Amino acid sequence: MNVLFVCNAGINRSRTGAELWKKKHPKDEVKYVGIINLDRPDLLYWADKIVCFEERIKKPVLEMVFDDNKIWQKIEVWEIPDVYNYMDPELVRIIEGKILGKGKE
Repeated sequence: MNVLFVCNAGINRSRTGAELWKKKHPKDEVKYVGIINLDRPDLLYWADKIVCFEERIKKPVLEMVFDDNKIWQKIEVWEIPDVYNYMDPELVRIIEGKILGKGKE
């Protein structure tokens, strides 16, 4: 599976998410990017799953590909606010819960 993580800048949440996902799913291809530097819609088509860290990030992602319903179906919004640093223990706990399907616990 190809998984793309998208946050604001591609530094903290998406990078953490990508590394944790790869750890749990080593056979998957994983990339991360910030919405501020997502200038390649081919990444959206490459991905089988797109994880946006906030609902407000989903809109610019969809604007890149207009009304392509295939992209809509790939997107998950995890609603993790931009208040964490890279590999912050609380961020790791939340993301690991999401990866395992347990929500925010």
